[in-house]
Amino acid sequence: MMLLFDPDPPFVRRYSFERNVSVEHTQRYTPEWFRNESDSMKSKKVEAIGYLLYHGGEEITEPSKLLSQAYLSKVENCVRFLPDQNEMTLRIARYWMKEFPEIPHVLLCDTALFAHLPAEASTYAIPYQLREDGIRRYGGDGLCHQWGWEQICGLKTKSYKRAVSIHLGNQTNIAALKNGKAVETTIGFTPIEGIISSNGCGDIDTAIVLQLISAGMSLEEINQTLSRDGGFTGLSDKRCKLIDILKQNNSDQNNFIRELFSYQILKYIGAFISVLGGVDAIVFICDYVDESNELIEEICRSLDFLHLKKREKVKASHSYWIFTGNNSEVDVFCFKYDKLKILEKKLINLITKEL
Repeated sequence: MMLLFDPDPPFVRRYSFERNVSVEHTQRYTPEWFRNESDSMKSKKVEAIGYLLYHGGEEITEPSKLLSQAYLSKVENCVRFLPDQNEMTLRIARYWMKEFPEIPHVLLCDTALFAHLPAEASTYAIPYQLREDGIRRYGGDGLCHQWGWEQICGLKTKSYKRAVSIHLGNQTNIAALKNGKAVETTIGFTPIEGIISSNGCGDIDTAIVLQLISAGMSLEEINQTLSRDGGFTGLSDKRCKLIDILKQNNSDQNNFIRELFSYQILKYIGAFISVLGGVDAIVFICDYVDESNELIEEICRSLDFLHLKKREKVKASHSYWIFTGNNSEVDVFCFKYDKLKILEKKLINLITKEL
């Protein structure tokens, strides 16, 4: 059995992988959590343990890495970037490395793909000292985008060098990849920057924050407004996820949110194609594949200037969908995002390679 711990304050998710079956177990993270987990593991044969780190700062530059005590000190240096989640990952890793010193422990980092972004893509135009203190664009969702790149390269139908990768979900974001390396991303210092999401406002004029402070709002209230009450939720005045926007209910409100969302995706796709100097593939990685097809087709129609040769009917394979024909200059793919299978494969691949 392999285990993977995923911090989601105030909860922690534990995924277990055994004989191609994955099981999710969620518990509130309390002082008793370690004892309860330890008791539940006594009768199980644990062969490896993985840990998700959502923000690796400038310290963690490899998406997957065998953990050692020395490498754990690097994780400690990253706590300041995402205190709640990263502190949880650090404490959990320390505990299980002590409990199971004889088995491999693996760190999976979601920002590592973007650790070497070009300076022109990662730099904010702010004073030198702030930049030295680590204020820069770090990206995110790198494990997902790296997986998407690996999928198109594994098709062996063409040789892809430039791709725009879109994770279409409740936290939609886009990455520009050249030869598998990230050169741009919509996510900045935090995932609030970029495209509107289920709860996040996306790109916003920073002076608005000053305006809200002058109006009497506290920093906590502003954070709540921009990162939890914004996005689809703010525009619809109720809790709203991507699946709600994808459903065509013909209301003026829903149609406007969908148009705004689609516009922002198109804007970034165009910008990233320019950065790449062209594009060979546009890759959608979707939480809701069936419901996303119509939106993807709408986006494809807006990208006719790329000389896309769209299929009259989307071709479905056993693991992906293709929206373009064999003679298209740019291929458009859609892959079903299965987070657990992706993370399990990452764990197995690294352990097999290193041991």
